[in-house]
Amino acid sequence: PNDLYGARVCDLVDAHGNWNWALLQNWMPNQLQYKIAAVMPPRSDNGRDEQLGVQQAVRFQ
Repeated sequence: PNDLYGARVCDLVDAHGNWNWALLQNWMPNQLQYKIAAVMPPRSDNGRDEQLGVQQAVRFQ
């Protein structure tokens, strides 16, 4: 949806810190919702987010 363009992960949680399913279920495919449900929503007391396991793509020709 256009109103979520540029949204961050933390914008997808409700006031209680849970995934905002009322927002997500109306437009997100079920299979993706299941994957998100397996991940804890972001919380400030869990520490800072870090990007891990990401590397530059290698192209084979």
